[in-house]
Parts: sequence; C-alpha cells; structure tokens
Amino acid sequence: MIDLERVAQFQLGELDAFEALMRGESARMLGFIRRYVRSAELADDIFQEVCIRVWKNRAQLKNRSRFRSWMYQIARNAIFDQLKSEDWRLEIEFYGDEVTALTSVRDSIKEPRQQAALREWNRIVSAEIRKLDPKSQEIVALHFAAGLNLREAADALNMKHSTLRSRLCRILRQLRRSLEQKGIQSGILKP
Repeated sequence: MIDLERVAQFQLGELDAFEALMRGESARMLGFIRRYVRSAELADDIFQEVCIRVWKNRAQLKNRSRFRSWMYQIARNAIFDQLKSEDWRLEIEFYGDEVTALTSVRDSIKEPRQQAALREWNRIVSAEIRKLDPKSQEIVALHFAAGLNLREAADALNMKHSTLRSRLCRILRQLRRSLEQKGIQSGILKP
C-alpha cells in the first residue's frame, strides 16, 4: 500500500519521501524491467532512468492514489524507449494453480524431479506466452509479474479497468486452451 502522505511530500519535492517511495518499489520495479530486457545491467540502467523521470515529472501526477500505476507507466515508456530498435519478447512464467514469477517458486523446490518438471513447465508455458501479441504479454507482465492490481495495470496502460479485465480473461482462456491442447493441466488461471 502506498503511503499517500509520503506521495504528497514527494510531489512537494522532498527527496527523502521520493527515496522512500522508490526503495519500496525498487525490487518489484526491477523485476518488471528485467522481464523485458533480461539483462541485469540494462535493467539497472533503465531503473535509474525511471527514477530520474519520476522525480522530474512529479508535478504531472494528478491523483496521489494512482502513484504506482503512474510510475509503472513511466517505467513502461522508459523500457520502450530503450527497446525501440530491438526485437523483444517477454517471458512470464506460470506454475501450479497460480500465475507467478518463476523465481519465487524455484527456491522452494529442492527435489531434482520437481525441478526438472518445473523447467519443462516453464519452457512450454513461456513458448505459449511468446505466441501472444506484445500488448497481451505486457498486460500479463504488469498484473502478474509486477504485481499491479487490475486498476493500476489499466492506468499504466491507459486502458479502462473493464477493458483490461476482459482482455486479461481472454488471454488466460487462450493460454488455458493452448496448454490443455498439449495435455497440460493449466490449473486455475484467474485475473
């Protein structure tokens, strides 16, 4: 939950408030950026650019309660600026009954057979994700990988909440069908 008082202080130019807000979002934001660039060094550079843009554009934030979605919109623009000339694909991992970042699951699986099954699951699902159009991949990334709720993701993408929700439902149905056609139980994939 974003501290709205801290956001107000940030908007007034208080550096401590800005640093606290960015610290609170840094791990999630870096994870989001790394989903696009797959390079820790480049992700760090883009994150620094996001910090600069967030600070410089603080007066443009109209609704304090939408700070996170506003910030992710800035991050998205910074990523696209960096990747404009590159051919890129986003990979979001799914495991079990939940759509989640694979890195959060990988550490808890110790048994070699489970690790092998997880690697195969990731390979298959990542291939299905890569088949999605870039906008659909982005929706999945913002909601599941970056952890934005549907309203925040919609704001970051300049979409209506209802439009994003229906599109995400369509995307998950498509993924579920694709996985089931391959004989893979996809679990419950819900937005």
